[in-house]
Amino acid sequence: MEWLDSSGTILPADGPPERHRDSEGRYTVRRHVTVDQTDTNRFTCRVQQTEINHLKETEINVSDDVFPKSLVGLIVGLSILLAVVVLTASAGVYKWRKHTGEFNLDV
Repeated sequence: MEWLDSSGTILPADGPPERHRDSEGRYTVRRHVTVDQTDTNRFTCRVQQTEINHLKETEINVSDDVFPKSLVGLIVGLSILLAVVVLTASAGVYKWRKHTGEFNLDV
């Protein structure tokens, strides 16, 4: 059993496959894989039974809602806003002190 991304690259599994055989001789195979959000969020599970030359693939589409939202854009935006506010306030204080004569350049 293997997992593939939308470009056909095999994804590394988080461990070995778990195999269970029921009372009727059927197998259940489970394998965990961690995926990152992609442009398609489409993944394929491929199972092959080489003894009888049988291959089965199932395509899985993962919803965008499953992936955590990134806060990078929000943090960058707030940092820029804070820098603009500090610079504007500093310029305002400088101009006010210069205008009122309270600006002291004694060294």
